[in-house]
Amino acid sequence: MRLGPGIGGLYGDVPRLLERVAEEIEAWAVAVARSWVRIRPVLDADVFHRARQLAEHGAGRLLGELHSSVRRDDSPGPATARDGQQG
Repeated sequence: MRLGPGIGGLYGDVPRLLERVAEEIEAWAVAVARSWVRIRPVLDADVFHRARQLAEHGAGRLLGELHSSVRRDDSPGPATARDGQQG
């Protein structure tokens, strides 16, 4: 995984890295908090839909309907973006 210069430089300063992670989590929580009441039911419905799809039709169909930038092959391991980046 390649890290940007702002994050890569923090690996030598673990206390600052932890502080930065905490700041990012707090900022994310503040940004999402106002919308969470609308976001949560959508996410719940999506998880339910995908779990049902997996149970009824198997992993092939479930994975076949992922975003077009994600590809799947039969080898074990993580999904890979079409540009070759793992994520």
